[in-house]
Amino acid sequence: MFDADWIRAQNQMEYPFALADPGVLGTPMCKLLVINGMEDSIVPIEASIIAATQCDDKDLVARGDHGYVGNPGAEDIVYDWLDKAAAGRP
Repeated sequence: MFDADWIRAQNQMEYPFALADPGVLGTPMCKLLVINGMEDSIVPIEASIIAATQCDDKDLVARGDHGYVGNPGAEDIVYDWLDKAAAGRP
């Protein structure tokens, strides 16, 4: 699904960002939180899984029966994760 042809096609449609242009995946990065809903109709969960697998220090939260970016209720998960990351805790 996420082959080069698919990525080029998404860049011409309503995908929320250009996939081929940012050059982020595969580069060194800091700790990463990827949170999404399994029922997200804007960014498919598969895109979040791919992003999460490109980083060594990551947390992936896939919320069943939730929509875009894991809402409703994802904010509390993000705030808790940020507090722990800032304090240097896993």
